[in-house]
Amino acid sequence: MKILITTGIYPPESGGPATYVQNLAKILVKQGHQIMVITYSDENYYDGDDFLSYKLIRIKRSNKLFNYLKFFKAIMRNIKDFDMVYCIDHFSAGIPSVLVSKFQKKKIAIRVGGDFIWERYSRITEKGVSLRDYYDQNLYQKDWLRFWIIKLVFKFTDLIIFTTKFQKEIFENPYKLKDSKIKFIGNASSNISVNDFHASKNNEILWAGRMIKLKNLEKLIKAFSEINNKQYTLSLIGDGEIKKELQKLVQENNLNNIKFIGKISRKELNQKIKTCYAFVLPSYTDISPNVILECIHHNIPFIITKEHGFDFLKNKALAFDPNNQEELKKCLNKIIDDQFYNEYKKQISEIEYNYFYQDIAEDTIKLFKEIL
Repeated sequence: MKILITTGIYPPESGGPATYVQNLAKILVKQGHQIMVITYSDENYYDGDDFLSYKLIRIKRSNKLFNYLKFFKAIMRNIKDFDMVYCIDHFSAGIPSVLVSKFQKKKIAIRVGGDFIWERYSRITEKGVSLRDYYDQNLYQKDWLRFWIIKLVFKFTDLIIFTTKFQKEIFENPYKLKDSKIKFIGNASSNISVNDFHASKNNEILWAGRMIKLKNLEKLIKAFSEINNKQYTLSLIGDGEIKKELQKLVQENNLNNIKFIGKISRKELNQKIKTCYAFVLPSYTDISPNVILECIHHNIPFIITKEHGFDFLKNKALAFDPNNQEELKKCLNKIIDDQFYNEYKKQISEIEYNYFYQDIAEDTIKLFKEIL
């Protein structure tokens, strides 16, 4: 099959969609499919682009309207050579992808794993809100034009692939989604064998990601500052628009056991996860967090927001209401208790999640064959 993949981000940019596209494209080529990837990018070219097993076209970001136009033209120039388009982004890449696909009478599938207007609302208002509350409270109506555009994108898409039923249930009513269009493909577990590592446990509790309001990091810092045992450290890995604000909070309160680490590679993050004491994910919503799959793979205890889409973790994970700082503090105190920690570690070791990129690639092709 010949598949044109369009995406908002691609390595060296960090993020789940970037890693997903890179790994999926590589596997699909190995399975004998012809792949091209078109992505937005900070640069026109990076070292290593010419050595990929598939063609990669980068659209350098500039003016937003000009970005869409360049992306649209890149798809137009190449779509005729492909059977269909697979878009890993329902807004910035989704808009031009759907327009060209319909114009050229090609099938298009869109993978939905986040929400642009929900993130935008939080950034503009500087308020943290869960994805469910954003739609249940009709906050999306404040961004009615973008909402309407996304609704049209979904309407003219041939196949909508969600990573979890959790997000589908939130989206289906406001966007009036048809069940006949909806399918599910989960995120991939790690291919790295635990036996490859000889990790020594330390007292580091870890968080990693983009430092934005939706990640609920202010509550995490405040809750951590009140835990019973001060021998533990909290490491926050990454960058983002609220990093300086968080650093100021830490400095003003003399929280010497909280440290900031800049962006690191995926390999380095994997190393940090497998050697940390525990991982904490306090987000207002995390739909299908890959980092938790890494924790399960390395048998690292974790604390997770109750607003997540992993059904297999129900009644198995240490979870809290992301609006309740006191609940988060209780979870932190639980996980630093030796008896609870050892029991929880055993419980995590019994969780099975074996779904690899090879499986994702095979399931993706099966779904595409249904619409072609």
